[in-house]
Amino acid sequence: MKNSQSWKCLLFILGCFLGFASTAEAVGVRLQFLIPVGGSAEVNGFNEEDPQTSGLGLSLLLPATESLRIVAGYNYFAASIEETQDNQTLNRRNDGAFYAHILEAGVEYTGIQLFTDYELLLGLTARIPMSADGSVKTTDTDKTNPTVDSTKLKSTKAVGGGVFANIGVSRGRWDVGIYYQGTSLEYEIEVPQLSGEAEKANVMLTEYGISVGYRF
Repeated sequence: MKNSQSWKCLLFILGCFLGFASTAEAVGVRLQFLIPVGGSAEVNGFNEEDPQTSGLGLSLLLPATESLRIVAGYNYFAASIEETQDNQTLNRRNDGAFYAHILEAGVEYTGIQLFTDYELLLGLTARIPMSADGSVKTTDTDKTNPTVDSTKLKSTKAVGGGVFANIGVSRGRWDVGIYYQGTSLEYEIEVPQLSGEAEKANVMLTEYGISVGYRF
């Protein structure tokens, strides 16, 4: 994403914050823990379909009305993957590492009372990459000669985004429920294949599980 677009997104979130500040009782901060129970992850350009992914998120909660909250947050995303390709003369190892700083913007609704002190929580958040860093290191070993050739490609740009949706219950400062998140980030890196072609590195994550949040 270009810097101008990143600044526009930041200004949009700041505008939301200022626009609703007069009706807000208090701005809260939520730390959210995600416990995945299913989903899939892959990186285009790699035959291996089991990248290691992780993330960390922090959100600002701004009450717009009694039952509606504006969510503005930050999420750090990381993925790493490695694979080995073989043919009769060459052994190729590709090691990939991908990172992104992601802006989150969305809303939460808590206007339905379930039981005493319990409220239904519905949330939907869009994710937009603000900055990114990716690299792919390719190491070729010639089987006919004891020679090793290594190259490294890097990218500081990623395009794409994602969505985070959750449904659960809220009581006091605690939120518990189930979530779904989908993320797709394409980096400006061409991953070399033994066929002679190259594929753009595109990190794709689909995940669902249990979410636990605490509001300060």
